[in-house]
Amino acid sequence: MRCNLRDLLTQKLAGQVEKGSLPTGYDVLLVSRVLTDWPDEDAVRILRRCAEAVAPDGRVLVVEVLAGEEHAKNNASFDLQSLTLLGGRERVPEAFDVLASEAGLVARGRRDGANGLVVLEYARA
Repeated sequence: MRCNLRDLLTQKLAGQVEKGSLPTGYDVLLVSRVLTDWPDEDAVRILRRCAEAVAPDGRVLVVEVLAGEEHAKNNASFDLQSLTLLGGRERVPEAFDVLASEAGLVARGRRDGANGLVVLEYARA
């Protein structure tokens, strides 16, 4: 499937995950700052839907901000709300890899940024 950046930015994917119908065939699906808000079973469900939707040779990119001192200074109140109301949890990159594996994905790369930012790259198993 061919698309441009404008096509990707206009997709409303969040609601589509809940409905179980993500657009299919994209080279890359981006899951940004979502998985930490959910318990393991829901995070696996989200990743499984991404694995089903991405092109056979495509990638799923997971962007999260890992817990740490800088993150805590800026996000403690929001984190407390999402962790208690939604059942989410803070995870280390290896825990995301386990969830991805349960969803039918394999780790292909990792990039660490400033202040705990991490980008994890996965492909279909």
